[in-house]
Amino acid sequence: MVKASTNGNRTGLQPLASVLAAGIAVATLVSAGCSTMFVQQEAQRGHLLADSDIQQVQPGMSQEQVRGILGTPDTTATSGPATYYYMSSTLRGAAFMEPTEVERHILAIYFTPFGTVTQVANYTLKDGKVIDTIGRTTASAHGDKSLIDKLFKGIGKKEQLFDPGKGT
Repeated sequence: MVKASTNGNRTGLQPLASVLAAGIAVATLVSAGCSTMFVQQEAQRGHLLADSDIQQVQPGMSQEQVRGILGTPDTTATSGPATYYYMSSTLRGAAFMEPTEVERHILAIYFTPFGTVTQVANYTLKDGKVIDTIGRTTASAHGDKSLIDKLFKGIGKKEQLFDPGKGT
């Protein structure tokens, strides 16, 4: 026989109700966590430049003026004419998945040897070219010949030192 408590609840059912409530709370939290697992997540990286700032950069401006408007560039050209590059990209992916770059903008500002702007160019993901930066091979002008093939390329070939038909 189950005794009734002073507040009218049965004492034998109270622990069962607590366990059931805790189980429902845990199940709700777990299912909420799993439901966000496949939600698309978006991340912005790099310089997020406003169109109004980009339009302020005009031919004839100095490098200092450009840095004053757009800030310090992400990188600069190491050869050729001086160039500032401002890069940004948008990545999308779901939890536990490798994000994919879906948008890329590269603002290139070209300067004269005297340090004034000559051209402003805007490149996107469509303009890009995939380059293998990790590969350890370099294209050769001689094709895929090995060092041994190159060293012994003339061995075994008969060369005529003189032509007996010419008399010399």
